Amino acid sequence: MITEEKKVGCNCKRSRCLKLYCECFQKQHFCSNQCNCHECGNHKDNKEEHKQAVIFALARNAHGFEEE
Repeated sequence: MITEEKKVGCNCKRSRCLKLYCECFQKQHFCSNQCNCHECGNHKDNKEEHKQAVIFALARNAHGFEEE
């Protein structure tokens, strides 16, 4: 039986995809063209802000990026 992988794509409206409730950010993936996000900050050209968001998220929740 062949199963399809769930496609990653978020729908963030105000978080700029830099919060743990963004499924792309939480899975440590940059957003892609499959996403339907607005004013995205989770992309390769925004490395410094992305890095700061990761540090902030880990300070608030040290296990935030761990998979269940």
